[in-house]
Amino acid sequence: MKIKSIILAVITAFSIFAASPVYSFADETNGTPYFYGDLTAEEKAAYDSLLIAVNEGSDTAVTPSVLSEESIERIKALLLYYSPKHFNIAGIESTSEQTFAISYRFDKEKYEEMKSAVDARVAEILAIADTKTSEYTKLVSIHDEINKNCSYSDISGEKSTVYGALVVGLADSFGYAEAFCLIAEKAGIPSFVNIYTENGVTKARSSVSLDAYWYNIDCAKDDISRFAENDSYGWFMVPDSFYSGTSPYSVYFVSPAAVAINNYYYKAAELDVKTDVEARVLFGTLIADYSKTKKSTVRFTFSDTAALNHFIKTVSETSFLTDALDIVAKYTAEPIVTDIADISFNMKTRVVTLVIYYPDTKLSDYYTDTSNFTPEQLQNLSLYGIN
Repeated sequence: MKIKSIILAVITAFSIFAASPVYSFADETNGTPYFYGDLTAEEKAAYDSLLIAVNEGSDTAVTPSVLSEESIERIKALLLYYSPKHFNIAGIESTSEQTFAISYRFDKEKYEEMKSAVDARVAEILAIADTKTSEYTKLVSIHDEINKNCSYSDISGEKSTVYGALVVGLADSFGYAEAFCLIAEKAGIPSFVNIYTENGVTKARSSVSLDAYWYNIDCAKDDISRFAENDSYGWFMVPDSFYSGTSPYSVYFVSPAAVAINNYYYKAAELDVKTDVEARVLFGTLIADYSKTKKSTVRFTFSDTAALNHFIKTVSETSFLTDALDIVAKYTAEPIVTDIADISFNMKTRVVTLVIYYPDTKLSDYYTDTSNFTPEQLQNLSLYGIN
C-alpha cells in the first residue's frame, strides 16, 4: 500500500537570520577599507596615525591635528568595524581631541600566530578563486570555501572575526562577513562589511561591487541550515530589499545601494522557474542527475512570489509532488522513495528546497537536527529503512 504522506515545512524566514597575488598581513599598503575614501584629508591622516600604532601594538596614538567628535567616531568605526584584517583591536577610546587609547583582544605573540594562520587560509582560498574565469565565479568560490569549512555560532569573541571564520571554523555573522570581504578585496573585487540592525540585533553581511552594480552576499544566512547537504545560495548577490533594519553607522558612512538582482545565483545558474510545470521539469532533471551520487537536496527558485504561492498551494492540496516523484523514479540511477518527501520554502528568497530520500539510509544523512520531526513522520520514514 502506497503511503501518500508529504512532510511539508513552510519556512518564511531563517531564524537569524580577477587573479590576485598572495598577500600577507605584513603588506599593510595592500588596500584600505572601502569607506577610507569618504574620509577628509584630516581624517585620513588621523586614521593613518592610528593604523601605525595598531600595527606596532601600541596602547596609545596621537593624531596630527585636533579632531571633531564626529571625525573621532568615523575613524574609530572604520578601524573597529570595517577593517577585517585588524581583528586584534578590542576597543579605541579618545582620551583627548588628539589622543587615543587602544586595547587589544590578544597578546602580541598569540596575535602573530593567529595572523599567520589566517594568512595561510586566505592564500588557499585565493588560489582556488584564481582558477575561476570571471569575478562572479570567483565570488561563488569564496562563498563556498568559507561556508564549507565554517559553522554558525552566535558566541562573540574571536568568532566575530576572520580568525573565527577561517581558522576556528565557528563564526557569527560578523566573522563570515569580514572573512568574505577580506578575501574579495584581495581578489581585486571592491567590497565592505555592511553592518545593520534587525529586530534589535546588530548583524553583518558582505556587500560587493560587480559590473558597476552592488549586491549583498550573506554567507552566514546561507550557512544556517537544518540540511546536511548545505549548498544554499539564497542570500548570494541579493538586493537591499531582502533585508529590514538600518545601519547603526549610516550617520558616518553611506553605503551604496544594492538594487539589482540580475546576478542572483539561481537566475545565473538557470535554476529559476515561473510555473508549476517548469518546477516539475526542473526538479525532475536535477533529481535524475543527483541520484548518480545519491545527492538528496534539490534547490531552485521561483521568479516571483505569486508563482511561488501558487506552487505552495498546488503541493499542499494535491498529490502533485508524489506523482512527480513516481515519474522521476523511472530515470534515477539509484532507487528513491516516492511516497515521502520534505519540501520547504523561504518566502524572502523564494528558494524551494526539496529533500528526496533513498531507501535504507539514516536520517542524519539528510539533516543536522532531527528534533522537529513528529513521531508520525519518523514512523513513516522508518517504513523505508530511514532511521
